[in-house]
Amino acid sequence: MLIGIAGPLAVGKDTVGAILKEEGFVNFSYGDVLRDECDRRGIPKDRPTLVRIADEFRAKDPAYLSKLLLKRIKSSGVAKALLTGIRTPSEVAELRKDPSFVLVWVDAPLELRYARIHANPRDERDTISFEEFKAHDEREWHGINTHISFSKIKLMADVEIQNDKGLKELREQALGVLNRIRQES
Repeated sequence: MLIGIAGPLAVGKDTVGAILKEEGFVNFSYGDVLRDECDRRGIPKDRPTLVRIADEFRAKDPAYLSKLLLKRIKSSGVAKALLTGIRTPSEVAELRKDPSFVLVWVDAPLELRYARIHANPRDERDTISFEEFKAHDEREWHGINTHISFSKIKLMADVEIQNDKGLKELREQALGVLNRIRQES
C-alpha cells in the first residue's frame, strides 16, 4: 500500500503522516531525499537550498524525485509506505504507475495556515507577512515560475481531508480515509 499526502504549506500534512505512521506506515519524504543530497554535497539544508536542489532535479526529469523514492521503497521491502512532500503533477503521475498508490489532498483555509506557521515557526521564512505568505501560496497553487501546481495536484487526488478543526477531527478523518482505502484494496 502506497499513500501520498499533498497540500499547501502549513496544512497539516506532517500531522496526517504521523497519524498514519501510528497505523504502521513508514514515511518516505521528498524532503529527506533533498536533505540527503545536501549532505552529499556538504551544503546547508535550509529551505532555499532544498528548493534549489529540487528545481535542479526537476529540470533534468520532472519525475526524478518520485522515481528515486519508489526505488527506496521497493528496496526497503516496506509493505505500507507513506510519501510526504509531493509538489508536482509529474511526481504524482510517476507514483500512479504503482497500482496501490492513493493520493490524499489535505487542505485548510489560508488564514488558518498562516496562523499555524506563526504559532510553530520552523525557520525564518515562517515569520513572513500575510501578504508574502499569500503570494507564495498563489505561486505554488498556480505553478507560477515553477513545476509546482497545487491546483493540478488537487484535481489528481483520490480523497481530500479538510483540516480546519482540531486534532481529534483530523485524526478521525485520516483514519476514515485509511479504512476506506483498505476496504477498496
